[in-house]
Amino acid sequence: MAQRQGAAIDRDEIIRRRFDTQAASVRGPGAIKRLLRSFLDMSAAAQAGDQARLAEAGNRTVREVWHWEEDAKRRAITSTATERELEHYRTLKEEKEAAVQAVRATVATRKRDLEEAQAWRQRQEEYEAKRKKIVAVPGRASTIKKIQDTHAKIDAIRQRELAVEAAIALRKRQVQLLVAAAADLRRSVEEDDLVVSMDEAALERLRVSRVSGTCVRWRGRTTRRRARRTAAARAARRRRGATRATPRRGGLVVNGQSSSRRGPGRTLAGAVRPGRWRRASSSRRCEVVLTAAR
Repeated sequence: MAQRQGAAIDRDEIIRRRFDTQAASVRGPGAIKRLLRSFLDMSAAAQAGDQARLAEAGNRTVREVWHWEEDAKRRAITSTATERELEHYRTLKEEKEAAVQAVRATVATRKRDLEEAQAWRQRQEEYEAKRKKIVAVPGRASTIKKIQDTHAKIDAIRQRELAVEAAIALRKRQVQLLVAAAADLRRSVEEDDLVVSMDEAALERLRVSRVSGTCVRWRGRTTRRRARRTAAARAARRRRGATRATPRRGGLVVNGQSSSRRGPGRTLAGAVRPGRWRRASSSRRCEVVLTAAR
């Protein structure tokens, strides 16, 4: 019996020491620990038969029970308050999350609006740049007028070109006529020189023949020979189709038009003014001075 009580005391002592060695809170041991300690003291006093100690342990146990109940009530109140506060904070969290979501949605909306505004502004800038380019381009009426003026200038240039070409062609024809007239005049002068030389030779022969008494026969032969040569030269010129240019009475006959030394006369196809005869006493040659009309 005593051994059983000693084992119980030892067990109670072990439990007490175990509770004593456990870490306590900041305010000291907890209510459950104090209640358990008072209960163990009361059990030990009851086993020892110490009534004063038992009464003291019983009062302490009752007080600890009351403290435990108050502590339980306080913990319940604290738990309730904590739950309410937790619910309040949960509600606040939900509200804040909802507000954050709303703000995020607003930010996304504002971002889309900003992108649309930027795109609209870019389009407006492009439209403005194109409008400036269009305004810088001259209008249809002014462009048509400029084109018409340009065509008029081109037509005037073409007309001047045609006039210049016509003038050049006229000058070419005049030069050709001058060259042909000069060639015919040279041939005529050469023929006249030949005739003059032949006449001089004939006169010399006539002088010689007068001495020998054969003048009549030689003179007739010379006259017929000169006539034949003149007719042959004229026929050759007609066959060639050349322009006749022979000195006649101090003037010049070209294509049937005559010029005089005293008056202005007529021009050669509107391009040659009348020439003047100048005779050299030594060489007995004739030359004509032709002046091209401007």
